[in-house]
Amino acid sequence: MKQDRREGPPGSDPLRLEMLALLRDQAAGHQWASPRQHKVWRPPADVYETEDNIVVKIEIAGMQAGDFEIALNGRRLTIRGARHDPSAKLGYQQMEIQYGSFETDVHLPKPVEEDGVEASYKGGFLVVRLPKAKPRQVPVTNI
Repeated sequence: MKQDRREGPPGSDPLRLEMLALLRDQAAGHQWASPRQHKVWRPPADVYETEDNIVVKIEIAGMQAGDFEIALNGRRLTIRGARHDPSAKLGYQQMEIQYGSFETDVHLPKPVEEDGVEASYKGGFLVVRLPKAKPRQVPVTNI
C-alpha cells in the first residue's frame, strides 16, 4: 500500500505532522513574526458625561501627545495611533501588552460643539473632552 507523504508512521496524527512541516518551513529561512504585529487593536476606553462635556478616556501608556490622530465626524469620534516597543528583546516569555496600530471609534450619545473639543495625554491616559451642544433658539419672523 502506498503511503501519503503527509502521513507518518501508523498512529501518528496528520494534523500534528502538518504543523511540524509548517514550523520546519518557517525555520528554514523565514523571519518569525508575531501575529499581533499587523493586527489593529482597540485600547480600553471609558465614555461618560459631566454637566458640560462628554468625556472619552483611553488607557494607552507609552505614547507621546503627538502620537495620536483624533477625528470628529458628526457624532463619531475616531482615535488612531501606533504604539511601538522601543526596547530590544531576545525573546518573549509572556506577551500581553499590545503593540502596533490601534483604533477606536466612539459613537457620541449627544451632539457636541466641534470648536471646543480638547484632548490631553497624561499618566498613560488620553482624555478627550467634547463640550455638549447647547440648544439653539430659532427666531420666528412674521411674513
